[in-house]
Amino acid sequence: PTNRDKYLYEKDGVNARIVVFPTICPPEIPLNFTRKPLDKIVVNLIGTRGIPTAIVENISNILAINGVKTEFVSIGRRIPGVTYIPNLPRDEFLAKLAEGHVGLNYNSFYVIQSGINVKRLDFAIAGNVPFNHHTSVTGLALPNEVAFVDSYDFAGKLAQYDAATLIEMGEENARY
Repeated sequence: PTNRDKYLYEKDGVNARIVVFPTICPPEIPLNFTRKPLDKIVVNLIGTRGIPTAIVENISNILAINGVKTEFVSIGRRIPGVTYIPNLPRDEFLAKLAEGHVGLNYNSFYVIQSGINVKRLDFAIAGNVPFNHHTSVTGLALPNEVAFVDSYDFAGKLAQYDAATLIEMGEENARY
């Protein structure tokens, strides 16, 4: 459960006390954050359903037009124009995420996904800064995460950061 769930269920429960534990497993081997490039921003995507292809294309085009050098990496789903990585065992998965700067966490009223909070925390463990679609912002707060409402908002917010700043923010998330 999340902190929101805790307060919701405690309200209805007579003398109920709920303890919230993050539903994540840290890696068995410490992650290497030195493989993050400084000459581009790597944006990680997770999942077989994930963010709609048209939104990824739009974000990529907006950033390219504005001179923001990025690479999109999708773990578990093929998306045209995006680097594809097949599903991986947990430690390899986190190590691959650790090569990126940003985790694009997308949920909407039209594309309902499960595991949104788990993805946010996986991104944080891997030293990423989660960029959350506004319908994906729930649960435990992280030191550094960004909410966005659409492709243009995502691009505008991402363009405010350079790779080095995102690395620092992601490392703070990983320590959290």
